[in-house]
Amino acid sequence: MSIKKQANKLQDRQLKYVLTKYIIPNKGLDFNEIRTEEEWNDIQEGLKKYHNLSEDEHMELSLSIKNGTYEL
Repeated sequence: MSIKKQANKLQDRQLKYVLTKYIIPNKGLDFNEIRTEEEWNDIQEGLKKYHNLSEDEHMELSLSIKNGTYEL
């Protein structure tokens, strides 16, 4: 995969939403906080995209979050 495509994949809106709201703060999913069907769909799609990242993409994502270079 090209670097540009990989960068776009890591900048996906739904992926960023799940990273910001649940993964980075290590927060569990609270169904009482989900207000709309659109929010629920974003969570599902974001988690699916996070799960489907390759090992290299996970490594790049982790390093950029740790270094503070990942744009949330």
